[in-house]
Amino acid sequence: MDVENDVAILRADWPEHPAFQLATADDIATATQLLVAAYPPPVTECACNTVPYRVYYEVMPLLRHDPSLHSMSITMGEGQYVGPGWSGSPIVLPDTGRVVGVFGRHHYELVDEEYLFHDLFGADISPVLALLNSATESLEAAPKDPMFRGMNTADSQSAVEAVIDFLEADERGE
Repeated sequence: MDVENDVAILRADWPEHPAFQLATADDIATATQLLVAAYPPPVTECACNTVPYRVYYEVMPLLRHDPSLHSMSITMGEGQYVGPGWSGSPIVLPDTGRVVGVFGRHHYELVDEEYLFHDLFGADISPVLALLNSATESLEAAPKDPMFRGMNTADSQSAVEAVIDFLEADERGE
């Protein structure tokens, strides 16, 4: 766990788990837009209508990247959907699908009973890469959690693959 950058790495006993590729620290240098993808909690719009669970994503302009700002090293502009419940979501380069950061905070204001989200923040990939590098040996040496032994992961794996397929199809304009 890296408290200063507000990121943590969790071990999942699922070796075949599909995953996004991680970017390098240099990949964000030429970015002008970033995508945040999430599976936020459902929202009840009225007593008769609840927005269902589904993957949402939003592409926003990259306003600033300054690694010295730690958990706020990535600043994105004006999100329409990104907000509460999206913390921990990947920040992705839309053109490559590589993860460049982790969404963590938002600043918003209430105007005419509508929330306007401004200045969306996240930690860049550097602390995630550092945590992965420092944790590799201890993760390999740690005993496997017996709770997950024999667990059928096919449904979860299919769901993650469907999300990745959806994002790739959207990127191709399908």
